[in-house]
Amino acid sequence: MIKVLFPKSEESNAQNKTTDRITSIEDKVVGLLENRKLHADTFMTELEQVLVSDFGVSEVIYKKKRAYSEACDSETLEYLIEHCDVIVHAIAD
Repeated sequence: MIKVLFPKSEESNAQNKTTDRITSIEDKVVGLLENRKLHADTFMTELEQVLVSDFGVSEVIYKKKRAYSEACDSETLEYLIEHCDVIVHAIAD
């Protein structure tokens, strides 16, 4: 059995809709959302190169949160949702 967790604020009672699962990221647009922690940018830069060279993604859109301790602003999230097939949110220390 696989249990999928959806991390969200305990104060939030909003239901989030998920999209259909994709089977490949080849020729897809991948959004990378960095949290600005130490070395997150290094990891994301390397991940971007791997996604393009090894997995054939057509485009990578790279965005950063204002601060690691804050939720991502709604404009950035809406942009990523509108323009990306897949979004990766990465943290690092």
